[in-house]
Amino acid sequence: MRLVEQPDRSREVPQLRAQARRRRHPDQPMNLWFFPPLANEAMAYLHRFDPRFADAFYTHAWQADFDQAQTLSWIVAPATLVHADWRVTDAGILEGAMTDDDAERARAALRDVVFERVHTGHGFHFEAPRDFVASIDRLRARVDAVRQ
Repeated sequence: MRLVEQPDRSREVPQLRAQARRRRHPDQPMNLWFFPPLANEAMAYLHRFDPRFADAFYTHAWQADFDQAQTLSWIVAPATLVHADWRVTDAGILEGAMTDDDAERARAALRDVVFERVHTGHGFHFEAPRDFVASIDRLRARVDAVRQ
């Protein structure tokens, strides 16, 4: 038998702390000491998020009258295509930047591309920073070689 009934505040407390931090620091990225780093990374810039941006992706309006393959074919500089993990939800929503088929079409459209398959989420730079830096270093070496 419980002597005192306490409501479950496990969701309320983080929300109240996040709201208080946002009021004190409206232009700074969110960072709560009790959240894991990945959660803080995901929430860091939500204060700058425009829901119309997400809606444009969901409805595909962002790419209306835009030929991605043609645009990629115009790139003459060395490029690196990083393809991270992805999935399609039961609701048919792509979670990730592109499917394997999309990545292959992008790869085929680019003239001078190195394809790197990584097993991270969308935040490759955050989830695998050493691998990210190594990828940038390899790209820099290819660009430097072209310049010589």
